[in-house]
Amino acid sequence: MRAYLALASIVAAASVAHAGLVDPAKLKTSPDGANANVQHQLDTLFPGVSVDTDQLASELFQVCNPEIETTWTMQYQFAGQGPRAKLGYYTDLGSANPTVTWVIGGSSSGLPSSTSLFLPNTVFGLALASGDAEDGGTVYYSQTAKNADGFNHMAALSLAPCTENNCDVLTTWEDLRNGGDQDYNDDSVRVQNIESVPEPASMTILGLGALAAFRKKKAR
Repeated sequence: MRAYLALASIVAAASVAHAGLVDPAKLKTSPDGANANVQHQLDTLFPGVSVDTDQLASELFQVCNPEIETTWTMQYQFAGQGPRAKLGYYTDLGSANPTVTWVIGGSSSGLPSSTSLFLPNTVFGLALASGDAEDGGTVYYSQTAKNADGFNHMAALSLAPCTENNCDVLTTWEDLRNGGDQDYNDDSVRVQNIESVPEPASMTILGLGALAAFRKKKAR
């Protein structure tokens, strides 16, 4: 039983850190117009990047070079509440209600649309304040489990095929509760000098160990 619980906890931890990829078909169409879908935006801004092959499954990120500032830039918005939207990061990953440091935002957010800053040299998540209220409104997190509606509101893509830089990430968000129209084009931000957090090799080793122990005990 203990081995089973250990294995279950490892699998749960992995699922927290690694979200499922967004269905690429949802990123190739939008009710906002023929040219409003995510893939069209990528074709225009970052040629060579594909929603089919360049999505990142990780919900968490880290700085590539902590001695260099990260650069945050709003890319596109197709949301009526976009002017109040804000994007930022949080480091208290275990909290159900993390404290978010807001970095950039829409034209009415009180934040710049582009800026550079040093980030803590630790693993962090990303967050969107959807703009459905004056103070920024409903907050959605890159960690799906923290979202009240249980929906994955973020698609993340590596921009390396265009920029030849593995530390260049675009996150593009769905800003409506329960997924809305699920086109993920409502708010997007490019963050340079960060990368998705790979699944630790130790997690795989521990998982295999727990499974072996469980099978051995079950065979007795």
